[in-house]
Amino acid sequence: IRAAMRAVFDGMPEEALLRERDRIRMVKDVPELRAAALDDYTRSMRLLAELLAERLGRSPDEFPVQVFAGAVVGVALATMQSLMDNSAEDFTELLNRGFELLEAGLPL
Repeated sequence: IRAAMRAVFDGMPEEALLRERDRIRMVKDVPELRAAALDDYTRSMRLLAELLAERLGRSPDEFPVQVFAGAVVGVALATMQSLMDNSAEDFTELLNRGFELLEAGLPL
């Protein structure tokens, strides 16, 4: 999952990354957009749980499958929040750091 997400964002043209930063700023400033973004993350978590469960031959309703999907989506959410707080940070680097923390068992 980490490699796939990194490949997507590494392959994005600079202009697209700038538009994404603008979108993140708008989401930060407009409560309705924030609510819609949260709904999108919830849908993404469900979709990831379904894909993961299918690949593993498990049910997407199993708690460990849902926790894993939530953790992956949580990395994206934390990345977005960090960019809202400090727009000078690099999106793909933050995303990568988030997955490194996840892979290491979330050491604090």
